[in-house]
Amino acid sequence: MNDLLEYEIKKLDEIKVFNTQPVYALQLNKNLCRVLIRCNNIPHWLTFYENYGESMLVPLNIYIPKSGKQLLTIQVFPKEGDKFIAENANADIRLIHMKDKDDSIQDFENLVELGLPENLGDLKLPYYEFTIPFDAVVPFDFSKELETAKDLSKVKNIEELAVNKYNQLKEYIEEGKGKAFLDETKNFELRLISYNYFSKDEIIEDYKMGNSTTMNFFSPDIENTKVSPIKDYEIVFGYNSKLITLRRFDNKDAILEIETEKKGKKEETSIYLTLFMPAGSNELKVW
Repeated sequence: MNDLLEYEIKKLDEIKVFNTQPVYALQLNKNLCRVLIRCNNIPHWLTFYENYGESMLVPLNIYIPKSGKQLLTIQVFPKEGDKFIAENANADIRLIHMKDKDDSIQDFENLVELGLPENLGDLKLPYYEFTIPFDAVVPFDFSKELETAKDLSKVKNIEELAVNKYNQLKEYIEEGKGKAFLDETKNFELRLISYNYFSKDEIIEDYKMGNSTTMNFFSPDIENTKVSPIKDYEIVFGYNSKLITLRRFDNKDAILEIETEKKGKKEETSIYLTLFMPAGSNELKVW
C-alpha cells in the first residue's frame, strides 16, 4: 500500500455512523430536452445538459442539511439549437424516499410524480421549471456550517478568489501534490461518504480496486496529467449565496476536467467541487 493511500485511509476513521439510513433521491427520465437540478438551491453535481435521453436515480442526501422542509428544483431547457422545448420532449420526475439504503425497490415510497405539460407544442416554452417542496427526516445535521458561512455575493472580489482557488486545486492535480489535494477535499469526501452511509470497509475496498476517481489522479503509474484551463465558465451561487461553483458555460460540466495518461492510454474525467467561506475566514474552502 503506497503512502498516499495509507494517508487517505486514515481519515476514514472520521466517517460518521448512524443508526438509521434513510435515503432521498430523484428518479429522472428525460429525452429531447436538457435538465439541471437544484436541491435547497444547491446545484447538483450531476448535470443532464445533453440532447440525448437519460434515465438515472439521482441521490439527494448530501444536499439536505438537516431534517425539515426541503425544496427541489428541476430546470428544463430546450435541446441545444432549439428555441422551445420540443413537442415530444419528456422529463418524468419521481421523488423517492427509502427508509433504509438497503431497501428493495418494492419498499420505495414515491413522494411526488410529475411530468411536462401534455400540450408542449402549443405552449412553445423556452423554459420550464418544477418546484417540489418536501419534508425530510435524516439522522444528520450539517446546517450550521452553511448557515454561519459568509454571504459570497457580498464579497467584492469573489470571482477572483474562486478562480484562484480552482487554479490552486488544478495545480495540486497537475503537480501530483496528492496530500495537499486530499487535505483540501477532506470535508467534502467525508460528507459524501457519511451521509450516503458508506462504510469504511466499502471505501477501502474501492480504493484498493482503483475505483476512487480522486486517488486515481495521483496513481504512481500516471505518466502525464493535464487539467483544462479555468476559463469559459459561469458563476453559480447556491444556498442563499453561501456556496459558489464555477462550471463550464456551454455544457454546465465541472470546471476541473482532467486528462491522465498511463502506459500510453489516455483517460478523461472531471471532479465537481463547490466552495464556501467559513465564518471568521477570508479564504475559500471546498465545501
